[in-house]
Amino acid sequence: MPQPLASSVSSGLERQIRRVLSVVLSLSLFELAANSFAQRDVLNGLSTLLFVLLVIATLTSLVQSWFFGPSNVIFMVHGLVAGVSLALWPLMMVSSELLRPDFKPWIWWTLGIGILSFGLFVRWWLGGIYLVLICGGWFVLSASEVGGSAGLPLALQDSVYLFLFGGSVLGMINLVRRGAKRADDANTSAIKSAIEQARTDAVERERQRLDALIHDRVLNTLLVAAKAKTKTERIGAKQLAENAISSLQEALIEPRSTPSVTPLGLFRALRKAALQLLPAIEVRTLEGGSEEIPAEQAQAITQATLQAIDNAARHSRATSIRASARLALSK
Repeated sequence: MPQPLASSVSSGLERQIRRVLSVVLSLSLFELAANSFAQRDVLNGLSTLLFVLLVIATLTSLVQSWFFGPSNVIFMVHGLVAGVSLALWPLMMVSSELLRPDFKPWIWWTLGIGILSFGLFVRWWLGGIYLVLICGGWFVLSASEVGGSAGLPLALQDSVYLFLFGGSVLGMINLVRRGAKRADDANTSAIKSAIEQARTDAVERERQRLDALIHDRVLNTLLVAAKAKTKTERIGAKQLAENAISSLQEALIEPRSTPSVTPLGLFRALRKAALQLLPAIEVRTLEGGSEEIPAEQAQAITQATLQAIDNAARHSRATSIRASARLALSK
């Protein structure tokens, strides 16, 4: 699949999703820690180990999302640790006889956010399987003796809550992602149109040059030939005709294989495309001119420049981005 020329909307959305999720994970640690600490008398060292892993994954996601480049792996690790904690809960118990009647495993306070941590950064069908496994696993655990013997109605209620919470949030975020992708697709189409317009301008410029050549040389030659009466005038008209034919042959052969644009025209097209890609960008033209640039090179310059702007918008933490255009001719 070809790389899109614009992806700043989607990349900005993904950055915000990671940051918001990392903050939510960090805030949930307080409730998670309080319940884990309150249940320390009936749990063994495995419970402490898994809790520490969740803490490490949460704090790492916070630092990674706000101060370093994009990474989804740490969120997936957090979600997997939450799932493993659910599966290994029976092994954390010292004795189920010590449980209070209203006992609820501390892992309950990490399952919902764990579904989001994993489901947001994997394929939708894999996230759906994980959602079903977590909800089904909690239903079995909650209704069992080691999970507090909540009873089937309460266990079913909690499982349905998990399913609705995880499924609805995942669904809404994926809808927003689709909207962002459509915006990027629209920007990509606009950029491609600008590139194509630059090519069309080059062809039109060549056509105008041919028209001017025909008007200035061919018609002038015909006028001179029509008025030629002496031998000297006829020789001069013949020479003009030969020069006009030679110029037409050069114009018809070379430009058709290598259409060109001027630096000024290229810079104008670049400015228009850059503002469509990133409206807040500052574009400056330092030097331009009337020298010819082959259309293929102009298109390559345009695509490379727009890709650089898109990468800067996606990966840098700059508050402003500036693009400067300067013509450098080799001698």
